[in-house]
Amino acid sequence: MTIKRIIPTLWVTDINATINFYCDLLGFCCIERHEENAVLELADMRLRISLPFPQEPFDHPHFTGSLYFEPENVDALWSAVKDKTQVIQQLSDYANGQREFSIRDINGYMLQFGVPIQKPEPYAHFVIA
Repeated sequence: MTIKRIIPTLWVTDINATINFYCDLLGFCCIERHEENAVLELADMRLRISLPFPQEPFDHPHFTGSLYFEPENVDALWSAVKDKTQVIQQLSDYANGQREFSIRDINGYMLQFGVPIQKPEPYAHFVIA
């Protein structure tokens, strides 16, 4: 068995507003739209947005991680989005060798954007005796 890709699905309460956020601000295209869900695409990435399942309680996003994107030009993207949405982390260089920033989408999900600024040191291999 081979898994071809992972397509994250985010539960939202307003599909149209979410489509507008991802398409207008981040450059995604809506390639499928149904009453209860949609599929967004950018390059070779896909993201599903969906109304919550009726049998599952939902009052706000409960996703405890983030979606991490690697743009071609993180500085240009930062300039384009920083004044149009909630910023979590300003654009900065980090000790892990990434130049990145974080924002929230209109639903409250954290989106991170980063690029390598240097080739990270390879992990040391330890032998436990």
